[in-house]
Amino acid sequence: PISEFYDAKTKTYVDYPITDVLQMMGRAGRPQFDKEAKAVVLVHEPKKAFYKKFLYDPFPVESSLHTQLHEHLNAEIVSGTIAKRQDAVDYLTWTYLFRRILNNPSYYGVESMSHEHITIFLSRLVEQVLRDLQATGCIEDATTDELTPTTIGRIASYYYLTHQTAYMFDKDIGEEDDIPKLLKFLSDAEEYTELPVRHNEDKLNGELAREVPWPVDSRNLDDPHVKAHLLFQAHFSRARLPISDYLTDTKSVLDNAIRIVQAMVDITANNGFLTTALKAMSILQMIMQGRWYTDNSLLQLPHLKPSHVDYLSAKGVNNLPQFLYHKRHELHKWVEEMFCALEIDELTEVVKEIFEAAAKFPKVDVRLTADVEWPEEDEDEEAEE
Repeated sequence: PISEFYDAKTKTYVDYPITDVLQMMGRAGRPQFDKEAKAVVLVHEPKKAFYKKFLYDPFPVESSLHTQLHEHLNAEIVSGTIAKRQDAVDYLTWTYLFRRILNNPSYYGVESMSHEHITIFLSRLVEQVLRDLQATGCIEDATTDELTPTTIGRIASYYYLTHQTAYMFDKDIGEEDDIPKLLKFLSDAEEYTELPVRHNEDKLNGELAREVPWPVDSRNLDDPHVKAHLLFQAHFSRARLPISDYLTDTKSVLDNAIRIVQAMVDITANNGFLTTALKAMSILQMIMQGRWYTDNSLLQLPHLKPSHVDYLSAKGVNNLPQFLYHKRHELHKWVEEMFCALEIDELTEVVKEIFEAAAKFPKVDVRLTADVEWPEEDEDEEAEE
């Protein structure tokens, strides 16, 4: 049925949320062109009455704050809005969650609408969240009345990171970890748990795994974290993706990756792992450039392929800085020779795009001067004595 989709977590078909169905129906027709539109919903006969009721009658919107409360409370603790345990409970009373509990308590697991039961529910909810934040190192001792954020909690709040991801980076990333291992940590971030894995995409992931250089767990090809790992490698390799849906998935993965890697850099630097932090920065550059860290820097220019890099290397231009500082007329001649098979109009456009891209790179000259004061000879003799 159209009203169902494949859920990779449960490995079954589940119903679309009714709000998603309403949103899809709202996209029927072309704004400013059509005065009316039709939406057809195909469902099983037993579900027909359910959809009729909720598609035509007012549908209550419930809160999901209680399922995402860790990040909210951590951010408020870091900002100082919540300084004590009671502040956290008071904070919830000003939310939409509290309003819906009063109207539909059974939906949230509250026994009744009595003041006592609602207070108990909120207190237990806050208590559990604070214990979780303490366990993941985002706040100090949660058993005290005062709530104090840690450095990890501040980093998680600043980069909108889940407390699980911050904890994983803090506890699992080591001083000697290399780039492949850091990319695995990045792919395992909690933020990628909801990356869609559609029906039979495990087969497509298996095909993609054979095209990328670093191996993945072949037993869990339907896992969203494995798919994220493959999409990262495909992005660095500029590999052809099997279906168009993977383009949308790659964009989603990359949009989240920047802040996650920046948090990884801060957490590893906070732990004193300089080498690991620099490697995380390399991953950030790989994401921005869509290249492997082992690729020649000339490949950052449009249209250039490894064969073109070999051609330029034979001319004495081995990397991007040498390209930027080389004589323009010689480079222009060599580029025209590399793409001589193109039509004149296409060749002109390719040459233009290459040199326009090269002109956008900054040219930075760095000079270091060491100011060293050598000890006097008398001081040296005294030191020897």
